[in-house]
This record gives sequence, C-alpha cells and structure tokens, in this order.
Amino acid sequence: MPESRQLPPNLLSIKNHIDSHGLGCVIMDDHVAVGVCEQCGEDGRIKEGIRRVRTFDEARLIIGCRCGLSEDGA
Repeated sequence: MPESRQLPPNLLSIKNHIDSHGLGCVIMDDHVAVGVCEQCGEDGRIKEGIRRVRTFDEARLIIGCRCGLSEDGA
C-alpha cells in the first residue's frame, strides 16, 4: 500500500482557491500545476499549457484572480 503523505497546507489552500475559480489544477510535490489557455499574438491563436505556482501571488497572476488573498489567508 502506498505511503500516505501530508500535503503542505499552503499548497492545499492554493489548489482549493484555484478549484473555486473552475480551473483545473493538481498538487505536484512542491507546487500546484495549473492548466491554462492563453490567446497569443495578433492572429489570436490559443496556446495551452501547464504553469507551476508555489504561492498565492503566483496563482493570482497566472489565473487573473483579484480576490486579494494572501498566503496567510488575510
């Protein structure tokens, strides 16, 4: 049976917040992997990718969130 690991509380909070915005994400070791789609260049093509975030500030920047949350939950 696989060994159970305790997830870092800040990563779980980041994942839960990203989930609340309806975006796909998963905790991977020391970061949260977020699936993103971006419109690129003048032709407007869509680029899909995975971004790694380790803090609420990084997550807010990647997903465009303006919720005002900080890592300490304030």
